[in-house]
Amino acid sequence: MSRTPDRDQISWPFIVAEDSPYLDGPQIDELSASARDALAEVDDSRLFEVARRWTMEPLCPFRDGDVLDVVEELVALARRAKESDEMLYCWWIPG
Repeated sequence: MSRTPDRDQISWPFIVAEDSPYLDGPQIDELSASARDALAEVDDSRLFEVARRWTMEPLCPFRDGDVLDVVEELVALARRAKESDEMLYCWWIPG
């Protein structure tokens, strides 16, 4: 049996054998253009508010000061990606 991601989700590997070692471990997903654009369009005056809201999420591993740095860097990256008509990718480990 092979495993394939949803068409809206781009993950590596696309199709693998059932016994493949690539079924476990890190994956890369492409964020949607709308997610990229939403991040790119966050006004600088709202960065602190966005960071504060993220720290309110139960699964957020960051503290207030740390998450502001992450938000600032992510917004800057999204802006560069949008200007270059590129996408954003998220590397993560499921589970």
